[in-house]
Amino acid sequence: MREQKIKQQIVEIIKVLRTYGHWMLEDLIKEDFLWQPEKTNARTIQSLFRHIINAEIFWLKHLEDETYSYEPKSSEFQKLLLTFDELEKHLITCIQNSNDSDLEFHTPKYEGEELMTPGTLSWVILRTSLHAVHHFGQIAHIRYSMDKPSNNETRKISWGGVMDIIVKAMLL
Repeated sequence: MREQKIKQQIVEIIKVLRTYGHWMLEDLIKEDFLWQPEKTNARTIQSLFRHIINAEIFWLKHLEDETYSYEPKSSEFQKLLLTFDELEKHLITCIQNSNDSDLEFHTPKYEGEELMTPGTLSWVILRTSLHAVHHFGQIAHIRYSMDKPSNNETRKISWGGVMDIIVKAMLL
């Protein structure tokens, strides 16, 4: 019973993060994804989004899951959206097929730079979710800088709502 509840909460984290991410990206056009303030080296929405995706892939690889390859800088935004959605399905399948030890919350162990023991699946999902929420906040800031804030009328969840769901899952 407890295992099923943990799985449900971790799946909820994945789904709510995707909902929030899509909300942060909606109503933008190609030029918006590549916008950056003049005379800066600031990251673009597209580069931040690719970074979010590649971080999930990086940590999946630590779990010896080689299903995905990193998205190169040349990836079009629509390809990134597709990978983001595919990763959602893949992560949910991983959780649904997980065992008790996958659900335990253990951080990776290193000896110097060498990975000795990877973090567990639940740790990977919690870690990458917190990472993604941070970068989606940066995307929100970029949108305000472009005078194109996200549409509150279509909001399905707030940043605080996402954080509350993540914190709730961490307390199990």
